[in-house]
Amino acid sequence: MAVEFFTYADESGIQSPTKYCLVEGFIGSPKQWSILEREWKKVLIDYNTGEFHAKDFFGRKEHGQRVGLYNSWTDAKADSFLERLLSVI
Repeated sequence: MAVEFFTYADESGIQSPTKYCLVEGFIGSPKQWSILEREWKKVLIDYNTGEFHAKDFFGRKEHGQRVGLYNSWTDAKADSFLERLLSVI
């Protein structure tokens, strides 16, 4: 019997001079991925974003100001957005 699964994986920290590397991934059936994609897109639409990039979301300028798409977001909005995305996962 063959079983089909989809995988998404990403890495961070492979550039010098970082001390650590992180690799994370998710594996699911086609049905699970379809549900995840549908729910993920709902969150992006609700927050008027077309994408999510952790580098921008968690990135900060020198004085702690958010960067990129999230530069005008309050902490409350960012926390709510992240909580919604994590609940989808």
